[in-house]
Amino acid sequence: MSAPQIGLLSDAALQTNRTKTTCGSEIFSYLRPPHADTPPSEERPLLVLLHGYPQTSYIWRHLLRLLPPSYPLFIPDLPGYGRSTPSLTTHDKLTIGLAILEALHTILPNNPYPSPIILIGHDRGARIAHRLALTFSHPPPSSITTKPLPPFTLAALAVLDTVPEPEQWSAFASPPAAASSFHWPFLANAELATAMIEAFGARRWCGMLLERWSGDSNIEGDDADADAAAEAYCAAFEAPGVFSASTQLYNH
Repeated sequence: MSAPQIGLLSDAALQTNRTKTTCGSEIFSYLRPPHADTPPSEERPLLVLLHGYPQTSYIWRHLLRLLPPSYPLFIPDLPGYGRSTPSLTTHDKLTIGLAILEALHTILPNNPYPSPIILIGHDRGARIAHRLALTFSHPPPSSITTKPLPPFTLAALAVLDTVPEPEQWSAFASPPAAASSFHWPFLANAELATAMIEAFGARRWCGMLLERWSGDSNIEGDDADADAAAEAYCAAFEAPGVFSASTQLYNH
């Protein structure tokens, strides 16, 4: 499968990067860097956009047109999704979140002061963003962690299309809720889910989920755009290790 079919964001102001991180993931990302001549007192927070399952950074393609060009952006494929390789250690939300911020810190120009960021996450990306926000607000003592926070200050957090995990799991007491979100307990059994998805076909699995979750639209051109996006996500899902790594986020 050729790389362009995975889906690229088209914005001349975006730089593309591949950044190795200490968890072993090489993270593919887009960056619209801060203006170099902006004084610290006028620096706008950098927006970090984190996609969900089973999408890639391509999901933010429409939002790009709505965001003010004065705001710097960082839009990665999560480790194990799209063009980013999986973590070689663990896939818990903190490890993945810190790897993303590590990649951002690596590619940003050196600053003598912490840069402000706004975390914006959708679905699984929202859970990663929420986990990072908790760590920023309650950093663990250095004596009990080997994962120090990169030098950023968290200015704001936005979590989209998600509810607290205890609420989600509690909702499965309702048969209709359990049926509609069957993938949660299925993917949480990562080893079994990986084997079954491989047998079913990764592209077929991704396409089936997207079809189940998609609603009808009366907006002209929406169907074609949705089909193109689904093709991009399904193509990405065929990359080696992607569907296996993506199940791990449901297991932690």
